[in-house]
Amino acid sequence: MSEQIDLFEASASAVGYLYQLRKALYFCVEQTGAGPDWSVAIEAGDDIEVHEDAGPGLCQLKHRAPGTKMTDKATDLWKSLRIWATGWAESAASQDRPTFFLLTTAEAAAEGAAYHLRLRA
Repeated sequence: MSEQIDLFEASASAVGYLYQLRKALYFCVEQTGAGPDWSVAIEAGDDIEVHEDAGPGLCQLKHRAPGTKMTDKATDLWKSLRIWATGWAESAASQDRPTFFLLTTAEAAAEGAAYHLRLRA
């Protein structure tokens, strides 16, 4: 009995959307007690857009299977950087330019570009 491949199977996309919802809810919980001047939007300027006193933040989310590494050949990384660079170049210097975040479940490959972009404590 052979297995048939479903070309329209969407479980990976569904997991990605649920990841967006979870992160957006997390950002909302983080803002508890921050006052009334903040908002969180899903699929607005990016996967998640957070507006607060510190300025806007655009979050690109990439949910990947466990064990996945984000290497220098990862199209997710370079596509996000290209979109952000284009948006940055098109915005006026007087505008409140956003901070960009790439949130992924993949591991940044040691000494790769993504490794050097991570937040450091």
